[in-house]
Amino acid sequence: MSPAENPNTVVACAVTNEWANRCSEQAVDVAGGRLVRIPAAEIAATRSHGYSALIYDLAPWDDRALVGISRLRRFRPEMPILFYVPPVSRAVALVPRCGGIPNVRMRMQERNATSEFRLDVRWLVQAVPSWEIMARLTEVLPDMPPAVRQLAHYVLRVLTVERKPTVETAAKALGLSKRTLERRARGDKALPPKELIDWLTLLHVSFIAVRSSLSISKVARCAGINPNDLYRTKKRLAVRSGQRIVGEAEDWFSEVVAAFAARCRAFDPSVQRSIPLEYHTAGT
Repeated sequence: MSPAENPNTVVACAVTNEWANRCSEQAVDVAGGRLVRIPAAEIAATRSHGYSALIYDLAPWDDRALVGISRLRRFRPEMPILFYVPPVSRAVALVPRCGGIPNVRMRMQERNATSEFRLDVRWLVQAVPSWEIMARLTEVLPDMPPAVRQLAHYVLRVLTVERKPTVETAAKALGLSKRTLERRARGDKALPPKELIDWLTLLHVSFIAVRSSLSISKVARCAGINPNDLYRTKKRLAVRSGQRIVGEAEDWFSEVVAAFAARCRAFDPSVQRSIPLEYHTAGT
């Protein structure tokens, strides 16, 4: 399993059924995560939880479950959640009321659906880097332009399971033309899409490296990125941001976040002429 798929993720399991607990533990291990158990009552008790995703069977099977999830969503709006619902009438009755909760998957607890459950858990583990990076970016850029947010969501999720996208493939996935995507970025006074994809790639690789304690070069290779190209990109982006990014430092991810935020705040479309040609032409 590549580091891009195995970021040493901590997944919380709040299920009350013993068989479901064993199944969850096995599935998380197969997906490359680490499981911690928490009482259902503590799902949203504090902001200091160390888990990155949640498997939950909606216990207690009444409004308290939905209240807890709603509180959790206030400070972790994009954290992936898998509702692993037991075949109990009170639990099943809550399912329709979970429809408006974002970034959620639902699976019924059935002994003959273990393979499907493992696929859901794999999604859960793979979704963690995307949501954690977006959470950090939202902290440092609370007024993130819509064009940046939309493209960031797509690119970060793709980087977890596929190779680095181009401006053309990103635009197509978002249902836009390359020109429209670039025009929206200019309208939002945001970075050109090509530069933004480079920043997001750097953020993704640095996050995985810090979380997994693997080298930047190894993570880059496993993600299908040439390490030399990545270091050249890092150097170029550091110059653009005016910030120092140390190559193998333990806090490299934090430095990349700070540099990206500085670049976004200082970006001015009126000085596009000073942007390197590869960014000015966005994707060529």
